[in-house]
Amino acid sequence: MDTSKETILSGKEIAVIEKKNKSLISKSNKYEILNQAEADKVNGYLRDLKIALDDMEAKRLKITRPINKGLTELNEMYKNGKAPFLRAIDKYKGAVLDWRSRENERIRLENEAIEREKERRLKIQESHEKRGHETKELEKIPEAVSLKKTDSTKTAKVWKWDISDLSKIKKKYAVALKKDMMEREQKDLKELNKVIREDIKNGVTEVPGFAIYQDEIIRIF
Repeated sequence: MDTSKETILSGKEIAVIEKKNKSLISKSNKYEILNQAEADKVNGYLRDLKIALDDMEAKRLKITRPINKGLTELNEMYKNGKAPFLRAIDKYKGAVLDWRSRENERIRLENEAIEREKERRLKIQESHEKRGHETKELEKIPEAVSLKKTDSTKTAKVWKWDISDLSKIKKKYAVALKKDMMEREQKDLKELNKVIREDIKNGVTEVPGFAIYQDEIIRIF
């Protein structure tokens, strides 16, 4: 059953409520209590104000409770459901990067072998030419196909860093590290990371006490 119409106030309904509220609030400076009759009128006015306020709250909750309940359930579903997705993404990102590393190494070794074969053939040809033998043009050996031409994976290089030797860290890094250590929730070394990122931005990639390097990551579009 579709209850959306039951939980949404129309513009006309809101206008009626606002008109009623405006009328009530317009009386807020009207009363001056000098006798019992005026006190009784104000007591009636207070009841009207409370009824109108409760009515607004009831209408608000009628709409927001199911929305908030649905939002809570949706957030819980995402929270509980995202873990296996993230594990699968991390698993296969790692698997693809491992394969790319092995494949690049295979291509490098294959091209080295091709270059050695070219040199071997060239030496044989030169030897024949020195002896006055007739020689033919060397047959071209195709190089191994670059991974860039065959792989659909989208990757990028990102800068990363690790602390390699605390004893060699200079003052400005030690100050940032100390500030991070004082913050209980600062698990990602935010201040130290900011200082090192600024160094990298300025072209500084060799810092005593740190290993700063580029790592390949997969971008999913």
